[in-house]
Amino acid sequence: MEGYRHPVVLYDGIKNLLLIPFLIMIRNTNPPRGVITAHFILWYGFLRIFVDFFREYRTDFYGFPPGQEFNIFMTLTGSAMLIYFYRKKSVPHPQTIQWLANGNHNLWLRRVIFALLLFFPTVIPSDWTQDVPERYGKRHDGLTHSAIYPRIDVGQRENASSETE
Repeated sequence: MEGYRHPVVLYDGIKNLLLIPFLIMIRNTNPPRGVITAHFILWYGFLRIFVDFFREYRTDFYGFPPGQEFNIFMTLTGSAMLIYFYRKKSVPHPQTIQWLANGNHNLWLRRVIFALLLFFPTVIPSDWTQDVPERYGKRHDGLTHSAIYPRIDVGQRENASSETE
């Protein structure tokens, strides 16, 4: 039907929510170190390949939407990591176990790194370099320029895109 689109954000969110119990299930099997991370990278990238086919993107990469290169790279990287970590079968060193048991693992440093990882995506530029109502106004009736979607002149857009490069 014309005017309707797939709710790709919901598909992506469901994919992410389904990954959580899957990773917890893998964790409960006591896998070698790094296997859970490898599974996350593999399955996130692999499942995202299918989700991205429902997005309204232009096609650049052999008929695939942009970003599919990264999804394929993540899938291959996760697969390689799985092979590596299962072959390695690392077991924590006894001193590492003792160090963790004593509580000397700098939890505050891990929290700061985690907070920075959460903050990082919020500073990645996206639609602020585009005139959103001009680009999407035909598809969405009533989308107008506002404080959230200001009018962007062609000169401003070129300056903004050159600053991000």
